[in-house]
Amino acid sequence: MSRPPKLEHAAVEAWLAAHPGWTREGEGAISRTFRFPDFGRALAFTVELGMVAQKRDHHPEVTVGWGRASVVWTTHDAEGLTSLDLALAEATDAIAARASA
Repeated sequence: MSRPPKLEHAAVEAWLAAHPGWTREGEGAISRTFRFPDFGRALAFTVELGMVAQKRDHHPEVTVGWGRASVVWTTHDAEGLTSLDLALAEATDAIAARASA
C-alpha cells in the first residue's frame, strides 16, 4: 500500500491551529492526551481507536492510564506527518467524543 507524502510544516501548522488539543512532538509527530471519567472509558476509547487504525493499516502509539489515554500519530516510512495522520487524528477526536459521552 502506497502512503501519502510527508506534509510541509505550514500545512501541519494550519491543521493544528484548527484542531485544539493536538500538539507537535518534534517535527515528525502530533500528540494529544484525552481525559475520561474512569479507566473503562479510556480503555474503550483505545479499543475503538485500535479497530479504526487496523482498518486503515496505520497505527498510533497509545498510552492508557486511569482516566486518560495519550495518542501519537506519525508516518514512519514518510519520516514525518502525512494526510493519513491528520485524518486519523480527526477520527481520534470523534472517537474520544463518543467515549466521553
